[in-house]
Amino acid sequence: VMWRLKAVAFAFVAAYFVNLVSTTSIRPPCKPCNPCDPDSFCNPNEEFNNCSNALCRHQLCSQKDDPIGCPSVVYCLRACVCKKGYLRDDNTGKCIPEKKCEKKVPPKEEPPQEEPPEEEPPTKPKPVPTKPKPQPWRPSYASATATATGGYAAAAATAYS
Repeated sequence: VMWRLKAVAFAFVAAYFVNLVSTTSIRPPCKPCNPCDPDSFCNPNEEFNNCSNALCRHQLCSQKDDPIGCPSVVYCLRACVCKKGYLRDDNTGKCIPEKKCEKKVPPKEEPPQEEPPEEEPPTKPKPVPTKPKPQPWRPSYASATATATGGYAAAAATAYS
């Protein structure tokens, strides 16, 4: 019975020590939150969204002038997104009014360079083939003279078995 009391006392002391160490360790201060209000996790001008990666609106200032696409998602990411009328600044990461986003500077287009007209090569008459073309569907059983005459066998040199 005595060893049971010692074990229970040891468990309480250990739990107290673990609690003491965990509350006094160095870590960033916790932000108090209301479990019923997920917006309490978000920064100013942000709101909590259960499927942030499926929004059909721009999220970043750099996307402001791009066409809006509605992504199809396999799984949802719960996260804070900018409220309507706000976009995330690409440099600071903060949600700012859409009107305050820096305007995109279009890349400078170089004037088209005039290319010299291409000269057409003189037309040459097509040569008339002098050798019969091989017929891939017909196997050739040529004699040794076939290789000596450029791969084509004369009719007399062809032997069929």
